[in-house]
Amino acid sequence: MHTITRRVLVAMGFGSFATSTFALDRPQVDDGGGWSGSGNISCNNAGVPVSPIEGRLAQTMDFRSAATCRMTEDSFEGPYFMCVDHMGKDISGGREGVPLTVALMVQDQSCNPITDATIDIWACDARGHYAGYTASPDEVATTGDHVTPQTDDRFCRGVYGVDADGIAEFDTIYPGYYAGRAIHIHFKLHIDDTAYITNQALMPEDMNTRILERPPYSAPRGTRRIKNAEEAGAGFAVFDITERDGRYLATLTLTVDMG
Repeated sequence: MHTITRRVLVAMGFGSFATSTFALDRPQVDDGGGWSGSGNISCNNAGVPVSPIEGRLAQTMDFRSAATCRMTEDSFEGPYFMCVDHMGKDISGGREGVPLTVALMVQDQSCNPITDATIDIWACDARGHYAGYTASPDEVATTGDHVTPQTDDRFCRGVYGVDADGIAEFDTIYPGYYAGRAIHIHFKLHIDDTAYITNQALMPEDMNTRILERPPYSAPRGTRRIKNAEEAGAGFAVFDITERDGRYLATLTLTVDMG
């Protein structure tokens, strides 16, 4: 079993928020950890399958831009995470949008793949809605603390164990935007049933400009889009995006301190 040093950032505090009675899918785990602010949910990963190498769009060479093995920090979770059941590689849930494959590779501080990790990803749809929640994407969220799911929708959310190359891959759609945030995708990295890294990465601004010219992204909105440069002080990574086999591929390397 790996021993991992958790590098933790303190999230900003927010007020309380009313919750509903909807149950989570994959069970949460109380590992006694967590941190100040919105907390850090861990999930029970028993039965989560490994991301299949056969048919994988991403290749190991796609992650070589990470020339140095800089640690991936822990950050705030936000209000809209849930421990979803595995739903296959295609997590789009039939939502309209530009097809996007998201691939994350997990490595240690020596740039060697870690093969016993589990990765959750979650993002909003093309119009800024999060599955499981009724909040308007055109209004700034009133809390950064976890909010209990309010509906049974589960689009643009997925979970996989990494393969022998340390990679987990998901087919989804390019995310849209919502009030107060740049365009991003969240991720949570578990070892066994403990979440060690919870963070998010932004989408490149040149791609954002191109994608948002297309429907349904281009429809009128009640809020303006926040650009990456306006995410002041967050220091989020940015996905690398290439075009392959008729779709966009977004890749990101996650480095975990195994000390």
